[in-house]
Amino acid sequence: MDKPDKRLKVALLFSGQPRYLDNPYPRSSHKKHIIDRYDTDVFCHTWWDKENECYPVGSWSTISKCDSSGKELEIIKKAYNPKILVDETPCFFEFEKESRDLIDSKFEGQEGWNEQNYSNILSSLCGIESVIDLVKDYSILEGVEYDFVILSRYDNIIYKFPDLYKLEKDKFYLSDHHPKFPDLIFFFGSKFLDAFKIYSNVDELVKENIGEMWGPSMNEPLKFFSYRKHFDISDIRPVPLPVRVVRDDRGLGDTNNLQRYGVSKDDLISGEEQLKEACAPWNRQSVQSFPQKGKSAKDIKVAAFVFGQPRFLDNPHTFTSQKEAIFDRYQVDTFCHLWWEKNGEDYDYSKWAAKEGGGFHHPFLSDVKSDNESINKIIDRYKPKVLKFEKPSTFKNDSLMSEIRKRFLDCSYNEHNLSNFLSQAYSIEQTAKLFKDFVERTSGEYDFIFMCRPDLVINSFPLLKDLDQNKFYLSDQHNGFPDLSFLFGTKFIDSCKIYSHMMEEGNPCIENIRNSNGEQFKFSTFKKFYDLQDLTPIKMDLKVVRNNEHKG
Repeated sequence: MDKPDKRLKVALLFSGQPRYLDNPYPRSSHKKHIIDRYDTDVFCHTWWDKENECYPVGSWSTISKCDSSGKELEIIKKAYNPKILVDETPCFFEFEKESRDLIDSKFEGQEGWNEQNYSNILSSLCGIESVIDLVKDYSILEGVEYDFVILSRYDNIIYKFPDLYKLEKDKFYLSDHHPKFPDLIFFFGSKFLDAFKIYSNVDELVKENIGEMWGPSMNEPLKFFSYRKHFDISDIRPVPLPVRVVRDDRGLGDTNNLQRYGVSKDDLISGEEQLKEACAPWNRQSVQSFPQKGKSAKDIKVAAFVFGQPRFLDNPHTFTSQKEAIFDRYQVDTFCHLWWEKNGEDYDYSKWAAKEGGGFHHPFLSDVKSDNESINKIIDRYKPKVLKFEKPSTFKNDSLMSEIRKRFLDCSYNEHNLSNFLSQAYSIEQTAKLFKDFVERTSGEYDFIFMCRPDLVINSFPLLKDLDQNKFYLSDQHNGFPDLSFLFGTKFIDSCKIYSHMMEEGNPCIENIRNSNGEQFKFSTFKKFYDLQDLTPIKMDLKVVRNNEHKG
């Protein structure tokens, strides 16, 4: 893209621990998307001590160890040529007693709440405020005005970044990858600098907002509360922002789910030592063909749970792929609970994308027609051992809806969408009940349970002979709780009690979840009954169709 005549003046800020600076991709990506694109000044604050051999990390992080090379300051200076670089010796931070007591009472007994994590949170917030002060002081002393300020971190890889020339300078931009206050990177006009006066006001922010605090790290909520204290929420602009954190000196971060941002392998970071290493993780995400059928496959007994709305049964790609992956490969008995009524109305579905002029819509669906032949098609296709169908119903949980609104900045989640998910959760739980009743009557035994929706396309799926019945398998397509399908041994049957869990008094289903979508409620249910160490992400290429021609 050609640069405009007048280049934007941008301040790029880094703070925190100088982790993984030997990894070339974070600095190459910042250079490509920001430093070379705009008239950029870099400001750095870091916690660093040459004598420290490794950096402390929060227990919620996936990092087991982060070593120091002793050359971090040299790398920062060479890579970024900062206007100002301030390094301070790491130290231990503590909340005031009153704030600490409030936090402990809020999160008592929950994993991750300890002195080291408290110190890490405060250290991070202190570093951010310090680098913000560097920019403010420099701007005053040198008479420099910045069109945009970008607050990043040393271990970020930027895969794509919005064109700042097309954005408003009086708005505050953050990632849209979850509905709270994602904090891997922010960018904004200079007027928003005071949003990051967090460390110096942290105890006040805790006391004022403890009722709304979420975990497992308080970094996001404290940043949000500070922003809200100084500025109008209506100026927040979530944008697609594929930024990933690296966890070692050679990696590219989590490359799963980058396709949703239009990232291709050509977008992977240009710069030092690029193509071979950069493209390898992407190639591992490519669609795999089905392995050859094993000789012992027919000895494996599978219970397939088919549930929900019988959508798009005339799509040629759904059951064809399911047959190849599961139904033709193993001994399969199907159990079905479906929402269906002959001569019924069109199927309802969730709507969460903002609609011009107000309201919300589904970004992919416009209508889902009811089909009077749906049940006959299901019987012909799946030949279920047990089939139950009910007239579609509206579900409510006012207490849960109220709690969702208090906890999450997700204005698209409303009574309509909650009803739809409760409907799905109820259908899953009813299917599991049909299965349990059947097993009790017949003394049947099964190796695995396969969760299957009628609109599911399976592009690749693992061989069951290679899997462990004592594990709960889910797709590795992203780091949440991908829920297009699950595969598990029968010991995990209580993970289907999602509806009952969501209807419990006191709303325990909402504790320790990151947002209010269906995946997180399924995760909360699993966590209620089972050990998280039994969760096993595995390669599954799964898609959901949106009409009778769509391939997913």
